[in-house]
Amino acid sequence: TKSRAAKQVAAASARTAPVGGVAPAPGQRPLALSVDDDVINQAFLEQSLAADCRIVRVMSGDEAFAYLDSGKEFPSFMLLDVMMPGKMGFEVAREIRQKRGLSHTQLPVVMLSARSPQDETAQSAFESGATDYMSKPFSCAILKQRLNVIDEVRQEIRKAQIAAVEKYKQEHQAQVAQQKPQESAPSAQPAQPSAKAAAEGDKASQAADSGKAAATAAENAARLDAIKRLERERDDFKARLEAKQAEAAEATTELSRLMVERDSLEEELKKTELQSKQRAELAAAAIQESESVKFSRHRSVGNLSISSMRTELDVVESTAEFYRAEVKHRERQITSLREQADRNKSLAWLERERADALDRELNFVRQLGTRFAPESSRDVSESSFR
Repeated sequence: TKSRAAKQVAAASARTAPVGGVAPAPGQRPLALSVDDDVINQAFLEQSLAADCRIVRVMSGDEAFAYLDSGKEFPSFMLLDVMMPGKMGFEVAREIRQKRGLSHTQLPVVMLSARSPQDETAQSAFESGATDYMSKPFSCAILKQRLNVIDEVRQEIRKAQIAAVEKYKQEHQAQVAQQKPQESAPSAQPAQPSAKAAAEGDKASQAADSGKAAATAAENAARLDAIKRLERERDDFKARLEAKQAEAAEATTELSRLMVERDSLEEELKKTELQSKQRAELAAAAIQESESVKFSRHRSVGNLSISSMRTELDVVESTAEFYRAEVKHRERQITSLREQADRNKSLAWLERERADALDRELNFVRQLGTRFAPESSRDVSESSFR
């Protein structure tokens, strides 16, 4: 019974202890192992994530395993490219999970790829052992959020496991301390010590089970909190998206009204210009007629007719100029509203993209929760999510 309890304590401690190498110092940024054969991609990732984590670059899967075996600081997560010479990303992830036995809690693996088709590539990545997958080109902001979620869930699970192991160790030490005086005292009945030892072993097993249940409950609580937070953010983004869409619809309606008004003004301008042209032709004809009149009486009448026509022509031209200015003003208003509508559409598109990203994050956290949960507690986790 003692050996069995000692083995259980050692196994629980192994699940919570660092896998290998040097553990990160408290308060230090997490360490990411970037595996990619493209130097430009490596530099882009290091520059984008410099404020959130430290980056160690390797150029192939063999170099990644060499770093893991070197005894240096063990990475908090791995950023793994799919298309690489030698071992592809699928093979590296499969070896990490199957041959080396590293779980998603011990070493989360985020696979990045521009390989098509994207759906099949993502499915192959998860089947090979990836914790998460993102297609290139990707948003650095979304990658940071996903890495923060992975690290947060991982730390919560570690804390719950460590607390459960410490509780189990304390209970086991108390049971051992109680059992020592009983073993040193002489026993009148030889059959009783074995029964007591069996009872103590059962109690130790029950304590281990209760520790596992406590760890599972802490994991589920952490996942549920993360899901609720993401759902609140998603609802907020959706509300903002609906507001932007309503503003875009109003701007579109106003733009349509102004375009109709502009068309009407253009028709009026065409009519005014036609009238002006006709008046000018009549004035020219009157001038020719006045020049051909030989008598002064007729000439004076013609001069009066020309003066009245010129006055009317000036009025028509003034009206046409007013309509031209009005049309230009309406066109400026339409251009301004069209630019505002384009801005509103762009903002609405950005809000829609952020809402979709939050939906994908929510689904990812749910999948991550089922992937992090141990086999014995997976049914409990799934019922909690329902």
